Amino acid sequence: MATTPMMEQYLELKKQYPDALLFFQLGDFYEMFNEDAQTGAKELGLTMTHRQDTPMCGMPHHAGDTYVQKLVNKGYKVVIVDQIGDPKCKGLTERKITKIVTPGTILTDDTISNVNNNYIVLVAESKNELVLAGADISTGECFYGLYDGENREQMIFDELYRLMAAEILIVGKLSFQKNLTRFISIKLSNCLVTNIETFNEDVTKILSEHFNEDNLPTSDFAAQSVAILLNYIHQTVRTELKHMSKLTRLDVSDHLILDPTALKNLEITRSLKDGSKKDTLFHVLDFTQTPMGTRLLRRWLESPLIDAAAIERRLDSVTEFFNNFSLRSNVRDDLKDIHDFERLMTKIEIGTANAVDLIALKT
Repeated sequence: MATTPMMEQYLELKKQYPDALLFFQLGDFYEMFNEDAQTGAKELGLTMTHRQDTPMCGMPHHAGDTYVQKLVNKGYKVVIVDQIGDPKCKGLTERKITKIVTPGTILTDDTISNVNNNYIVLVAESKNELVLAGADISTGECFYGLYDGENREQMIFDELYRLMAAEILIVGKLSFQKNLTRFISIKLSNCLVTNIETFNEDVTKILSEHFNEDNLPTSDFAAQSVAILLNYIHQTVRTELKHMSKLTRLDVSDHLILDPTALKNLEITRSLKDGSKKDTLFHVLDFTQTPMGTRLLRRWLESPLIDAAAIERRLDSVTEFFNNFSLRSNVRDDLKDIHDFERLMTKIEIGTANAVDLIALKT
């Protein structure tokens, strides 16, 4: 393998992220080398070449985002290394990691579906208790659930299937690691799995940056798990993400738990034929006018209420609109002009909002 100063620079950066594909800027191109080049050529249909016996493949710098999206959709993590020094200067051009993109943290409109959430979740184990912490960066959601008892493993699987997580973080070694790996391979296609071994950050500091004190978990185990998730998101997205300001606890006692078999065979939100929305209960009922409403309806169908009082409140609301045609019509007309406010706030937070987004906010 060539050991030029440029290749030494590449290998040093690659060493920091051995589980990711490195897009390494060389002038007007992004290049991948060695095993990354072999993977990139196969997954992206690019031509692989060699330089001094080093496999490499590349794409134009201006088209990098398109190729990143394709790889992320296939379940890969991509690290972008850009030139920050003047390439005309003598010696080695300075480069640094400017972006890390993963299936659970990607925020581009072309990749994220308006009707679906894009969840990243964390699974951890402590003695006889499991925790699942999750977030959708694009909408600002953050939540956690604690599971114990003999059925705790299946409860985690049920929740993962309902969420259809794009990325799963596993803390340490789980007692049911093999079963989880098998479940992911069968039920969650193109889901990226990342193992996290250690965590030495200040849990209280990380949580206080996002949530009020009365919103924090009473369980130290849950608090640490949420902090690990947030720390990973910060290191990946590399921005403050202050819009993630409310933490919700998943309480299995409030909702009917539908396992993967029930969700699949009843075709509640995904069809048996191709996994799409078509011909499902969701498809029949969805007359929502905003992406936020569509995502909410989906969650309601996948997690039906079981508390009688809560069900009556929801039915009273439905009755009010059903009996008042004028109110219903006016609200629907008003909702048509409302854009995806949740994701719009995220784009403003991370600095990617454009003129169209700001006009949508104004409207």
